[in-house]
Amino acid sequence: MKLEFHGAAGGVTGSHMVLDDRDYRIGIDAGLFQGSETDQNRLGFGHDSRSLKALLLTHAHIDHSGRIPLLVKEGFTGTVYSTPATEDLCEIMLKDSAHLMEEAADHESRHPDQRHGPTRPPLYTEKDVDRTLRKFKPLGYDKKSEIGGFSVRFVDAGHILGSALIELSFGNKKLVFSGDLGRSGVPFLRDPEKMDDADWLVLESTYGDKDHEDIADRGKRLLEIVLDTLERGGNVIIPAFAIGRTQEILYELNPYAETGKLKGVKCFVDSPMAVSATEIYSRHPECFLVSKNH
Repeated sequence: MKLEFHGAAGGVTGSHMVLDDRDYRIGIDAGLFQGSETDQNRLGFGHDSRSLKALLLTHAHIDHSGRIPLLVKEGFTGTVYSTPATEDLCEIMLKDSAHLMEEAADHESRHPDQRHGPTRPPLYTEKDVDRTLRKFKPLGYDKKSEIGGFSVRFVDAGHILGSALIELSFGNKKLVFSGDLGRSGVPFLRDPEKMDDADWLVLESTYGDKDHEDIADRGKRLLEIVLDTLERGGNVIIPAFAIGRTQEILYELNPYAETGKLKGVKCFVDSPMAVSATEIYSRHPECFLVSKNH
């Protein structure tokens, strides 16, 4: 058995690993390279995409999911396993990614003078995303499934809606992939579940040396900023990730709106993706701070 690293090794984007068990090869994540690493997206995966029998996805963020349509485009015919919430979020995120790629390719074709070298087609299109989404199969948290010769279990990672640690068991051995881990005490999402044991642990540690501030009074501090700004005749504009951060901000502000402390204050979410993501959040109470049986 061999574990191959084809992304997010020596960098922080493009997560992609392959577990090779002789006749059965499983991919773990297939994310886009971003920032200074963007050009790596066009260099292939470093292996034959057709050889993969399945792909396990930790969560929907593009640096973990964004190359799945490319994997399919290059011949992957297997199944993509994820939590139900991750599958729903991938629909909006991958379609948005494809739309941006098609826009960029169109811009290049209309302005070839702005590029050094020939224009390039989009990495993938919305049609490729549609084909990809048909390959998804949802697996709920803590439910073991047999995939190849492995027993696979998704455990709540507390990072964003639907995020998971992946536990693969074979014989009496256990391999765990962390994906991105969330922090404790985040509003409405459950804390990351603790894994009791593993023979091997593949841990992402991009922010492993950072100390988080206490978030207990975060909502109160946000209210103070809003009221102070309004008192000075201003408006508060908050740049926020469409998935995760936007929903947390709305959650923090909502109690003050309901109790009248923000009476008359209008709140606008100027992001179609954030609005769609918030609707998806409402579909998945299994990810919230409630009993898993509800």
